[in-house]
Amino acid sequence: MTGGRVVKVHDRASGLPNNNVLSLAEVGRPDGRRELWVGTRGGVARRLLDVPGASWSYLSVETSPSLPNDSVFLVSPGRDGRVYLGTNRGVARVSLSAAGEGLGEALTFGTNEGLPSAACNQGSLVDSEGRVWVATNAGAAVLDPGRMEGRAPGPHPLVVERFEVSGLTKPSEGEQRLAPKERDVAFEFALLAFHGESLVRYRSQLVGWEGAPSEWVPSHRREFTNLPPGRYVFRVWGRDADASVSGPVEVRFEVTQSWWRQPGALGLWALLAAALGLAALRVREKTLHRRAEELEALVRLRTGELSEARDVAVAATESKSRFLAHMAHEVRTPLNAILGYSDLLADEMRDRGADDLLADLEKIRRAAGHQLALVTEALDLGKIEAGKAELHLTQFDAARLVREAAEIAWPLVKKGQNRLETQGVDALGTVFSDEGKVRQVLLNLLSNAARFTEKGTISIEAAHADDTLTIRVRDTGVGMSPEQLQRVFTPYAQASAGTSAVYGGTGLGLVISRGYCELLRGSLEVESEPGKGSTFTVKLPVRLERRGAAR
Repeated sequence: MTGGRVVKVHDRASGLPNNNVLSLAEVGRPDGRRELWVGTRGGVARRLLDVPGASWSYLSVETSPSLPNDSVFLVSPGRDGRVYLGTNRGVARVSLSAAGEGLGEALTFGTNEGLPSAACNQGSLVDSEGRVWVATNAGAAVLDPGRMEGRAPGPHPLVVERFEVSGLTKPSEGEQRLAPKERDVAFEFALLAFHGESLVRYRSQLVGWEGAPSEWVPSHRREFTNLPPGRYVFRVWGRDADASVSGPVEVRFEVTQSWWRQPGALGLWALLAAALGLAALRVREKTLHRRAEELEALVRLRTGELSEARDVAVAATESKSRFLAHMAHEVRTPLNAILGYSDLLADEMRDRGADDLLADLEKIRRAAGHQLALVTEALDLGKIEAGKAELHLTQFDAARLVREAAEIAWPLVKKGQNRLETQGVDALGTVFSDEGKVRQVLLNLLSNAARFTEKGTISIEAAHADDTLTIRVRDTGVGMSPEQLQRVFTPYAQASAGTSAVYGGTGLGLVISRGYCELLRGSLEVESEPGKGSTFTVKLPVRLERRGAAR
């Protein structure tokens, strides 16, 4: 206070645990410094009086040491160097630490220690003899810390009353050997102090299982379950109400190992496992060897069957090729004769003025020419499949070849009322390849496009780049589905079952064209969509090396 006015207020905002202050006291520490202890309904707050601006520290049911209750109605420093705190659950005696600002143990005195009631009220004093007077709900009680008459000096006797193994009692003297199954143990112990029994505390440690002793607790029993094999020492300490410590008392025991897990047994198990492993490896090796022999025999059998089937297929292909070549030769001779006699008859009819018969002769000539083309296709396919197609390599102008093919195909294109367009033809340069087969491929593609396109557009796109001649034949015809594309290069197969009836053809033109492209070290690919037309792309090397005649 300054000039009759309060200049400082301490409340929760400045550090108190609760604004309801129940008691105040000045406490002298062992090092000579002074502290202010404030009892509230939220525990005790304390701070140094000799240090300006010192912070508050707390003591409550949640701190260590802890109070029995947070409502502290009295704070009374005793002449024994301890502080007595009256709460709703007894009187707590707190020891002051000689070093620093810490606190020692906190012991609680209740009705078991003589208080008429555990609920303390405000008001306490320390008389001239050092006795602490405490007001309670059932009367005043006095605690005389200095009276030691009639008490046995500590430490008091500490005994292990019961050593229990798997529910059975065992002697606690000497070292006990427990069977491998006896892995659950319990200990009961007691400190023979006959005053302040409720203040007696115990701490213990099972050496070999725990790294440090436990905290001080009132429980006088410890249990351990499922202990692994090994040697153990159980140690227990006791502390009476005056903080005198007794012990430790020890119980030694060993949980033995099962015989089959002993070092010698483990060695035998290892040898047995090794022997079994070797036996299993030998059995597996024999099984694998036998299986390998069976597979080798099966492979030899299958190889012989495949070789025989291959020979049969090769012989059949050669027979078919010879048959086609022979039949084509035999059929081409009379067809050529029919074509020759048709031309002679047509000339004679014109000389005689019988022009009315020329139309019938033209039909005969066209039918024979168509039949000759079919036979020629069959013969060409037979040569390709037999690997007997020959190459006649010459150097020719690619642009000229494309224009000639377009002129030859123009009647077929015009017949379907289609337009024929060319693009990039002028910059193709010269090519060293088989001119006849390249022309035949281009004519087959144009003929195919004209046959499946009506009132549309057929275009020829050509380019020369990276030593490769690329020719694309596009049409806006009926197109093909994915299923039809899979059969387009199959001999004697049309895109669909009704295609031959509607558009004609044998289905050999595209097959021969791809065969020629592959013979010329190139490729023929197709892209198509139903209703959007088709695009056939030919890629050939600009200069074909001479590697012989057959493929």
